[in-house]
Amino acid sequence: MKAAGKTYECEIYDGAGHAFMRSGKDSSADPANVAARNAAFDRMKEILEGL
Repeated sequence: MKAAGKTYECEIYDGAGHAFMRSGKDSSADPANVAARNAAFDRMKEILEGL
């Protein structure tokens, strides 16, 4: 991204595993994946609303 001159923000969600967006919607999902999915989805909506 830097080499391409693009700006970005890196977000690391504590305890979230691989594919947390998909696994976090399962009713029996790990609480960390659920929290990460909810936070990431809210963040994505904020970014898209700003376009």
